[in-house]
Amino acid sequence: MADRGEAVGVPVVQHVRAEGSHATGEALVTAGLRVCRVWAGDPLPESLAGVEALVVTGGPMAAHGDAGFPARRAELDLLR
Repeated sequence: MADRGEAVGVPVVQHVRAEGSHATGEALVTAGLRVCRVWAGDPLPESLAGVEALVVTGGPMAAHGDAGFPARRAELDLLR
């Protein structure tokens, strides 16, 4: 765990504008929160090296298909 005052790598993968990190994000923002707004074209992190946690929000897309979920394959690779 990082020392207090040291930024912590905690990316948030946000699929749609309305699905934010809410209370989780508020608690993490001072500790290095990075929001990847995939709905707006933000890239996902290339790896999780140095990351202490990963927050993935929901959305209306289906986990079994790419329709409406252009970052699905890259996100599944990251989670592996």
